[in-house]
Amino acid sequence: MHTNFPFLTEVIIKNCPQLEMFSDGGLPSTLKILHLCGCSALFMGSLQWALGINTSLECLFIGKVDLESFPDQGFLPLSLTHLYIFSCLNLKNLDYNGLCHSSLEELHLVDCPNVQCLPVEGLPKSISKLQIRDCLRLEEQCKKPNGEDWGKISQIQEVTNYGPSYDVVHWLISARLFCAHNLICNY
Repeated sequence: MHTNFPFLTEVIIKNCPQLEMFSDGGLPSTLKILHLCGCSALFMGSLQWALGINTSLECLFIGKVDLESFPDQGFLPLSLTHLYIFSCLNLKNLDYNGLCHSSLEELHLVDCPNVQCLPVEGLPKSISKLQIRDCLRLEEQCKKPNGEDWGKISQIQEVTNYGPSYDVVHWLISARLFCAHNLICNY
């Protein structure tokens, strides 16, 4: 893929549950934004090597994927600064070691109702913005000042807890525009 599309900066893979493996060619070295929505867990596993060695990816959107824990260690590239996880209804755990293997500045969790708490270790110190929407169990844990997980995130500059009934489609459009705007303004 990287030789066929040398100037590609954004890829969207949506609703491909039968897709099991990513091309051996890897991701384009110019890729900045990747959307993965409705892909199989098997496909997500095949991406680990391609994402882990990518040096340009900054924004990753993961949605409607049947995973209980995310991300595995080495899955996120070191260049990643923005991670958006949405509508992962079976997601229960965020893996601290997987999150630490990046330059993550922003973490957004939307409509992941089974995430009950943050990793025991907390979140990476590089994160300066955390948004939680429609993750009722996690929202309770992260409430200021008495939530059990508040101590794990109190150092984060911007923590936003929107609660239920936020329009996920509106959020996705806003997040995508933000990533695209940063891509244009920074290059």
